[in-house]
Amino acid sequence: MRQGAALMRKPRRVALPRKSCKEFFQTINRLRLVLDTNVVVSGLIFSESLPGQVLSLAQASCTILQSADTLDELANVLARPKFDRWVSQEARANAFVALGLLCELVTELPKLDICRDPIDNQYLELAVGGEATYIVTGDDDLLAIERIGEANIVTPKQFLDWNSNK
Repeated sequence: MRQGAALMRKPRRVALPRKSCKEFFQTINRLRLVLDTNVVVSGLIFSESLPGQVLSLAQASCTILQSADTLDELANVLARPKFDRWVSQEARANAFVALGLLCELVTELPKLDICRDPIDNQYLELAVGGEATYIVTGDDDLLAIERIGEANIVTPKQFLDWNSNK
Protein backbone atom coordinates (compact mmCIF):
# COMPACT_ATOMS: atom_id res chain seq x y z
CA MET A 1 0.00 0.00 0.00
CA ARG A 2 2.84 2.38 0.80
CA GLN A 3 4.38 1.99 -2.66
CA GLY A 4 1.06 2.84 -4.30
CA ALA A 5 0.75 5.96 -2.17
CA ALA A 6 4.17 7.11 -3.35
CA LEU A 7 3.12 6.66 -6.96
CA MET A 8 -0.03 8.71 -6.40
CA ARG A 9 1.93 11.65 -5.05
CA LYS A 10 1.54 14.90 -6.94
CA PRO A 11 4.38 15.41 -9.47
CA ARG A 12 6.91 18.18 -8.86
CA ARG A 13 6.32 21.40 -10.72
CA VAL A 14 8.87 22.08 -13.42
CA ALA A 15 9.67 25.64 -14.43
CA LEU A 16 8.85 26.10 -18.10
CA PRO A 17 10.59 28.58 -20.36
CA ARG A 18 8.85 31.92 -20.80
CA LYS A 19 7.96 30.96 -24.35
CA SER A 20 5.33 28.32 -24.97
CA CYS A 21 6.72 24.80 -25.28
CA LYS A 22 6.09 24.84 -29.03
CA GLU A 23 8.00 28.12 -29.47
CA PHE A 24 10.79 26.86 -27.23
CA PHE A 25 11.38 23.67 -29.23
CA GLN A 26 11.08 25.49 -32.56
CA THR A 27 13.83 27.93 -31.59
CA ILE A 28 16.16 25.69 -29.60
CA ASN A 29 18.10 24.51 -32.67
CA ARG A 30 17.80 27.66 -34.80
CA LEU A 31 20.97 29.44 -35.76
CA ARG A 32 21.11 33.08 -34.77
CA LEU A 33 22.47 35.12 -37.67
CA VAL A 34 23.77 38.60 -38.21
CA LEU A 35 23.66 39.36 -41.94
CA ASP A 36 25.57 42.45 -42.96
CA THR A 37 23.80 45.01 -45.12
CA ASN A 38 25.63 44.02 -48.31
CA VAL A 39 24.56 40.38 -47.92
CA VAL A 40 20.94 41.39 -47.38
CA VAL A 41 20.86 43.86 -50.28
CA SER A 42 22.59 41.45 -52.67
CA GLY A 43 20.27 38.68 -51.53
CA LEU A 44 17.16 40.78 -52.12
CA ILE A 45 18.25 41.93 -55.57
CA PHE A 46 19.88 38.74 -56.82
CA SER A 47 17.92 35.88 -55.26
CA GLU A 48 19.95 33.15 -57.02
CA SER A 49 23.30 34.54 -55.82
CA LEU A 50 25.14 33.15 -52.79
CA PRO A 51 23.79 36.01 -50.61
CA GLY A 52 20.33 35.28 -52.02
CA GLN A 53 20.64 31.65 -51.00
CA VAL A 54 21.83 32.69 -47.52
CA LEU A 55 18.90 35.07 -47.16
CA SER A 56 16.40 32.38 -48.23
CA LEU A 57 17.87 29.86 -45.82
CA ALA A 58 17.98 32.42 -43.02
CA GLN A 59 14.34 33.38 -43.52
CA ALA A 60 13.27 29.73 -43.56
CA SER A 61 15.24 28.23 -40.71
CA CYS A 62 17.28 30.77 -38.75
CA THR A 63 16.72 33.70 -36.45
CA ILE A 64 17.89 36.89 -38.16
CA LEU A 65 19.15 39.48 -35.71
CA GLN A 66 18.90 43.22 -36.30
CA SER A 67 19.46 46.35 -34.24
CA ALA A 68 18.11 49.85 -34.73
CA ASP A 69 21.47 50.84 -36.28
CA THR A 70 21.65 47.92 -38.73
CA LEU A 71 18.02 48.42 -39.76
CA ASP A 72 18.67 52.13 -40.28
CA GLU A 73 21.71 51.39 -42.45
CA LEU A 74 19.73 48.82 -44.45
CA ALA A 75 16.87 51.27 -45.04
CA ASN A 76 19.30 53.95 -46.23
CA VAL A 77 21.11 51.59 -48.60
CA LEU A 78 17.88 50.16 -50.03
CA ALA A 79 16.64 53.69 -50.75
CA ARG A 80 19.57 54.41 -53.09
CA PRO A 81 18.47 55.06 -56.69
CA LYS A 82 21.31 52.94 -58.08
CA PHE A 83 19.25 49.82 -57.33
CA ASP A 84 16.25 51.01 -59.39
CA ARG A 85 17.45 49.18 -62.50
CA TRP A 86 17.15 45.83 -60.73
CA VAL A 87 14.29 46.28 -58.25
CA SER A 88 11.70 49.03 -57.86
CA GLN A 89 11.79 51.31 -54.84
CA GLU A 90 8.40 49.94 -53.78
CA ALA A 91 9.61 46.33 -53.93
CA ARG A 92 12.68 47.22 -51.87
CA ALA A 93 10.51 49.00 -49.30
CA ASN A 94 8.20 45.97 -49.09
CA ALA A 95 11.18 43.63 -48.68
CA PHE A 96 12.54 45.84 -45.89
CA VAL A 97 9.21 45.73 -44.04
CA ALA A 98 8.96 41.95 -44.49
CA LEU A 99 12.49 41.44 -43.19
CA GLY A 100 11.79 43.74 -40.26
CA LEU A 101 8.82 41.59 -39.30
CA LEU A 102 10.89 38.39 -39.50
CA CYS A 103 13.91 39.52 -37.54
CA GLU A 104 14.55 39.65 -33.83
CA LEU A 105 15.30 43.21 -32.74
CA VAL A 106 18.17 43.29 -30.25
CA THR A 107 18.12 46.39 -28.08
CA GLU A 108 20.72 45.71 -25.40
CA LEU A 109 24.07 46.02 -27.14
CA PRO A 110 27.58 46.35 -25.77
CA LYS A 111 29.75 49.19 -27.05
CA LEU A 112 32.71 47.70 -28.95
CA ASP A 113 35.64 49.26 -30.79
CA ILE A 114 37.35 46.30 -32.45
CA CYS A 115 36.95 46.55 -36.20
CA ARG A 116 39.34 48.45 -38.51
CA ASP A 117 36.25 50.12 -39.99
CA PRO A 118 34.38 51.68 -37.05
CA ILE A 119 31.05 51.52 -38.93
CA ASP A 120 31.27 47.71 -38.88
CA ASN A 121 31.41 47.58 -35.07
CA GLN A 122 27.59 47.65 -35.14
CA TYR A 123 27.61 44.08 -36.49
CA LEU A 124 30.00 42.91 -33.78
CA GLU A 125 27.88 44.59 -31.11
CA LEU A 126 24.76 42.95 -32.54
CA ALA A 127 26.43 39.52 -32.59
CA VAL A 128 27.50 39.79 -28.96
CA GLY A 129 24.26 41.38 -27.70
CA GLY A 130 22.08 38.97 -29.68
CA GLU A 131 24.17 35.89 -28.89
CA ALA A 132 24.65 35.17 -32.59
CA THR A 133 26.13 31.95 -33.89
CA TYR A 134 27.28 33.51 -37.19
CA ILE A 135 27.96 36.84 -38.82
CA VAL A 136 27.61 36.36 -42.57
CA THR A 137 29.51 39.00 -44.52
CA GLY A 138 31.71 39.70 -47.50
CA ASP A 139 33.45 42.55 -45.67
CA ASP A 140 37.20 41.94 -45.30
CA ASP A 141 37.38 44.09 -42.16
CA LEU A 142 34.86 41.83 -40.41
CA LEU A 143 36.24 38.59 -41.88
CA ALA A 144 39.70 39.45 -40.52
CA ILE A 145 38.31 39.17 -36.97
CA GLU A 146 37.10 35.56 -37.58
CA ARG A 147 35.15 35.23 -34.31
CA ILE A 148 33.44 37.43 -31.73
CA GLY A 149 31.78 35.97 -28.65
CA GLU A 150 30.14 32.74 -29.82
CA ALA A 151 29.80 33.94 -33.42
CA ASN A 152 31.96 32.75 -36.28
CA ILE A 153 32.44 35.41 -38.95
CA VAL A 154 32.09 33.79 -42.37
CA THR A 155 31.41 34.52 -46.04
CA PRO A 156 28.11 33.52 -47.64
CA LYS A 157 29.89 30.61 -49.36
CA GLN A 158 31.40 29.35 -46.11
CA PHE A 159 28.01 29.53 -44.39
CA LEU A 160 26.27 27.65 -47.21
CA ASP A 161 29.04 25.02 -47.33
CA TRP A 162 28.75 24.49 -43.58
CA ASN A 163 24.96 24.25 -43.77
CA SER A 164 25.03 21.73 -46.65
CA ASN A 165 27.38 19.50 -44.61
CA LYS A 166 25.06 19.40 -41.59
